[in-house]
Amino acid sequence: MIKIHYDNPRLTSNLRDSSGIRFYLGNELRQYDLSYLVFGTLSSPESLAIPPNAEQFIVDSYCPPEATRNLPASGINIVSALPHTHLQGISVWTKLIRNNTAVQYLFNAEAFDFNHQFANRLPTPIKIYPGDAFATRCIYSTKNKNNITLGGKRTIDEMCSHTFSYYPIAESLTACLTAIDQTAWQTIMKTSLPIDNVKLEQWLHNLTWTSNSVAQWQEFYNEAQRFIMYDRGSYMEFNVLPTIPKYEDLQIEPCNRKEIQHSNDQLCHESNDSIDIDYDRNDSYRYDQDDTLWDRYKYIYIRGLMKVKG
Repeated sequence: MIKIHYDNPRLTSNLRDSSGIRFYLGNELRQYDLSYLVFGTLSSPESLAIPPNAEQFIVDSYCPPEATRNLPASGINIVSALPHTHLQGISVWTKLIRNNTAVQYLFNAEAFDFNHQFANRLPTPIKIYPGDAFATRCIYSTKNKNNITLGGKRTIDEMCSHTFSYYPIAESLTACLTAIDQTAWQTIMKTSLPIDNVKLEQWLHNLTWTSNSVAQWQEFYNEAQRFIMYDRGSYMEFNVLPTIPKYEDLQIEPCNRKEIQHSNDQLCHESNDSIDIDYDRNDSYRYDQDDTLWDRYKYIYIRGLMKVKG
């Protein structure tokens, strides 16, 4: 399946799309079938309601151990990651939680840019086993917005999605997504009546925002009850998550700083980075074959800043 989204906010006429897809056929069947696993939130107003003029607004989702209960006992292998938000997203990460302890990042797009999105091939596959859980966080900045941003498919709407490719294929789980539960919305809207998306959108658009109300909205998102949707391929399951569970987080290690010739600036990267980025004596970039395009882009961007500073 191929899915292409089009956006023409200026309603420009006579536009043509020349996008395409190229297929390669092999003579021998591959040993494994590749499949996809998606974490994050549903793309709807009940999932994402991001206030304006916020430096950072955090949306957390959590996929509990029961989601992976039917994975093969031998596990599956995560090989690539595709983080995705729209224009307001600035960071996306997913952590692997095992026995209530964060083991590692599945992938950390700490500096996400909507205009530079691609699948990131992991240098080493990450093994996932039955009973593993996952914490996903999307961070948004809305300093350039005067109105609330809601979840949806349009570019001006928002999404929180982290897609991973893996093998061998396990049809017991294709997505684990959350949304704020109906009871949480009823509580904050002070009503006992059922709430549909039309009523919710109207109520959200009528809110008045101040720095205090933005902070209160963040607290609401931090503590609100959620419902979870498990897409198990041939059927759906739903469950309730009273709050985002607490877990023992990763230990933060100090950066290894390396001086760059002809500059007082310093770059550092976490000691547990899985990609080797280094600099030679001529201050030129040296990358490994497994480096992603994003790593190379970051270097070009940093070098540009250094040249501007002189």
